[in-house]
Amino acid sequence: MRLLLAVWLPIDLAGDETYYWEWGRNLDYGYFSKPPFIGWLMWLLATLQLDSEAGIRVTAAFFGGGSLYFLGRLAADMAGPQQAFRVVACFGSAPFALPSNLFLTIDSPLIFCWSAALLMTWRSRESDSTVGKDDFILILALTVGVLTKQIMLAFIPLWWAWLAVDPARRRRFKNPKIYLISAIPLAALAIPLWWNSQENWVTLQHTATHFESQTWSGSKALGWIGAFLGSQWILWGLIPVPIALQSLIIRKQGDEAKSFLAMMSLPALALVLALASRQNILPNWPAVLWLPVLIWAGLVMSDAWWRRGVLLNALIQLAIIAAIFITPHLNIARTPFDRVSGWETYAARVAAWDRTIWPDREAVDERRLIIVLGHRYFASQLAFYHPERPSVRLWEPIEKVSTQYGIWNRRNPIQSTEALVISTDGRDTLPIDLVERWPCIQSLGMETIPVTAGVTREVRLWRAQRDCRNSAVIPSR
Repeated sequence: MRLLLAVWLPIDLAGDETYYWEWGRNLDYGYFSKPPFIGWLMWLLATLQLDSEAGIRVTAAFFGGGSLYFLGRLAADMAGPQQAFRVVACFGSAPFALPSNLFLTIDSPLIFCWSAALLMTWRSRESDSTVGKDDFILILALTVGVLTKQIMLAFIPLWWAWLAVDPARRRRFKNPKIYLISAIPLAALAIPLWWNSQENWVTLQHTATHFESQTWSGSKALGWIGAFLGSQWILWGLIPVPIALQSLIIRKQGDEAKSFLAMMSLPALALVLALASRQNILPNWPAVLWLPVLIWAGLVMSDAWWRRGVLLNALIQLAIIAAIFITPHLNIARTPFDRVSGWETYAARVAAWDRTIWPDREAVDERRLIIVLGHRYFASQLAFYHPERPSVRLWEPIEKVSTQYGIWNRRNPIQSTEALVISTDGRDTLPIDLVERWPCIQSLGMETIPVTAGVTREVRLWRAQRDCRNSAVIPSR
């Protein structure tokens, strides 16, 4: 089902997907906002010639399938095959599983790594000092996870806390293996940290902006908490979430599986809830922390409530899929799918101007450049969907790097003598520093890009040249 959706879904790639695809075209040891794994993954897909829209979506679906496998194996080890099926159904039907299985953003490989780490941690709970196969897989999952997203670092203290709360498990701290397993993923951080040291610690600066103080009031705090709780309740299951949380919080002594799942979720979720009292929380931030909760839901729900929960989740997923197919054809001013629609048409319109300005395609990249003014998505989506996939730059001040494009601009200053400039942020004049670089400017007019039946995007285009003596008037198309 997910593979069919991955191939036939009638929407474009998300902006983050094409942004990370651009990272893959510029292989590095780190990137502006994330560790390097997602860029490495996109590079691998390109090397294997799988970096098409379908190839990227199918990769996300395979990560989702792998996550289901690890969670199902963990449930089977804890309680048996029947409970494993119930857990897989709970997670697979959760509304959040739909986008995480269809969009190759950070969440897909992160959930995959966290799921694998949960299974291998559980399996190694009684192991001896010898480093076995499960331990190697755990090290690999933690290492790749740390190189995927910073939150994977939280896994290790949660694991240690679970060991520390029980005297019988506390003896594991005498085993040097636990320190080896924990040290290797932390050592892998040297890769992006070294990169950051060369780039003025840009990732740390960017991450810090997510936790900047906001103007606080009691009503705002209640709104943030309500939005957080409401979004998580809907995304992870209207029925499984409250049942599992109630059962996990009311602790029963002697249940090792319950203790493990509770410690791997509740303390961190409590911290996220506390953070939600002072700022807005993006719905995907605590995604991995809900995995143990859903496992416990599949283990403890009665057959009747499990069926109701899975059915309700599946109906919500079907409603989302139906909306993907139907909503873009409705003449309404705004839809939830505006951000993943219209990009292929936008790139085709720009590509037509590209061919008009530079009809001689041989060695054309030696002198031409496409520059985007506005949000980074307009640059990455254009680069991906343009038939020739040319180099596209985002005009960003070098002294204030706010995206990966700013780093590339600083490393490789723009030297081209000609440029096709696309304004996507509504401006009708070009920045002064751009005009100073290319003083001969010719307006090419405006393109209105259909997004959905009721939504359009407007972009303005200019041809910019450094030497006005070689300028030529470009006819309107």
